[in-house]
Amino acid sequence: MIYSGQLNINVVSAVFKKDHDTFGNMDPYVTLTIGQNEFRTDIKKGAGKTPAWNQNFTCFINGEQSMDIAAFDDDAGKDDLIGKDTISLAQVFQQKNVFQNYPLYNKKHEQEGTVTIGLAFQPKV
Repeated sequence: MIYSGQLNINVVSAVFKKDHDTFGNMDPYVTLTIGQNEFRTDIKKGAGKTPAWNQNFTCFINGEQSMDIAAFDDDAGKDDLIGKDTISLAQVFQQKNVFQNYPLYNKKHEQEGTVTIGLAFQPKV
């Protein structure tokens, strides 16, 4: 089934297994990609392994079935990937509201932590 409507996204917080910075604490942020739409949370300077954002985004869905999530550590030069995953949106299309922890995996497919996200879908009438 093809779904269309408004998806409200609340990136709440994350818990990472380790701090990837050698000196000081990580400065994490999260990116979300749904089709051609890309969203990015604020950088939480010095938040380390337990950043909290409580940041909201709105996306208009027109047939997209999944969302890519990635967490990065903001660094001078190139930002370091903490972890990523692709999640299906089927659950939120069926239940309309989903609030859960989504796992993030590194390049070796080892879990690096979780990001807590609330999703609310309002179908187009």
